[in-house]
Amino acid sequence: MIILALAAAAVAAAAATAIFARRTRRAAMAPGRCELISAELFGFLEEADDAYILAHETTQIGRFGKYATETVCHGLMESIYKNPSRMFGTRKYRRRSWNVVAHDPEWIVVCKRLSHVPVNLGKGIHTALGDDSVEIWTIARLENGYRIIDVNVSQTPG
Repeated sequence: MIILALAAAAVAAAAATAIFARRTRRAAMAPGRCELISAELFGFLEEADDAYILAHETTQIGRFGKYATETVCHGLMESIYKNPSRMFGTRKYRRRSWNVVAHDPEWIVVCKRLSHVPVNLGKGIHTALGDDSVEIWTIARLENGYRIIDVNVSQTPG
């Protein structure tokens, strides 16, 4: 009887450990994050992209400037003024994913896919509130973090 109780306790402990490990792995891998992207780089990319979207919405480069080189910032402002406005929808319906395209010790190239969940407008009509796009970002690895050194944009996902 005691052996049976100990065996049941061991099985319950193993099950609890497995559930905890699975939850921990899921929490560690944020949605939209490739396994080759460290948590530190992922945080940088998400913050930089928020600043990038804000620059498009406000036509002010200030916040994005701390993440990118001066050349990238000038190119972004030129693009904003010369091209039609890009629509980024709302954060709630926006989906970003990051995948590593290439990397070496000095730089990393990531592909950002931006899509939008369609919103129900009523009477069976659904539409996305923003433009889907694919961007290739080249990131320099620095001693004190990261810096965006190039951004290539495509309006139509491919």
